Amino acid sequence: MPVFSGQFKYTFDAKGRVNIPAPFRIQLQEKREDGSDSHDNLFFHITYGTEPCLYVYPRSEFKVEMDKMGSISNPLMGNVDEDQLKLSRRVMSFAQPVRCDQQGRIVVPKEHIEHAGIENEVLIVGMGNRIELWNPETFKKYI
Repeated sequence: MPVFSGQFKYTFDAKGRVNIPAPFRIQLQEKREDGSDSHDNLFFHITYGTEPCLYVYPRSEFKVEMDKMGSISNPLMGNVDEDQLKLSRRVMSFAQPVRCDQQGRIVVPKEHIEHAGIENEVLIVGMGNRIELWNPETFKKYI
């Protein structure tokens, strides 16, 4: 299980791509048969955060989080927590799968960038099992 920590400032390019910091990628990447590192096997899910930011989960962690949400509030199982159900809907309905390219970048959907109020500069924050993307000025208000 990855443990992401630290802060990194990057900028989006014209295509909405941003780098996943190398210390984060290293925790997830696998070695190729020739011993070189591979970024192209890094899959993430990006979704709206509960604050004005974006959550980026490695694929395996996203599944774990969704399983937790489903067990807390599952109408089919007779346990309904309305707040948790709303949160699940929000997270799932805005979740998009993304994949790292060979340069370690992901494409962030334009709607997601706008939702988080991110312009050109983005603060990438490690938060344990997830990565958060913030407008650097907005982040200052939440720490």
